[in-house]
Amino acid sequence: MSMIEASKQLRMLVQQHTNDQLSANIYRAKRKILLDKLDEQYNGITVSQVDITQVPTEKVHQQQDKTQPYLAKKIGKLTSFLKRNLED
Repeated sequence: MSMIEASKQLRMLVQQHTNDQLSANIYRAKRKILLDKLDEQYNGITVSQVDITQVPTEKVHQQQDKTQPYLAKKIGKLTSFLKRNLED
């Protein structure tokens, strides 16, 4: 696998995770497999491989956890904005 191909695959994984098409656990497992392959190919370091059949499966369209920190921060900023602008 070339570095360019690995980069494309990693970017695809990141994009899928960002768009909530992969859970964090599945993203990490697939990323580990990809990085382990690169490490073995370019550094000669053999890492015990994760069996792909052990990658957890989850539904793609899971409802998002509304307690996620970034969402709470956005809600806090929106609330502050509305309070400042609606007091007039």
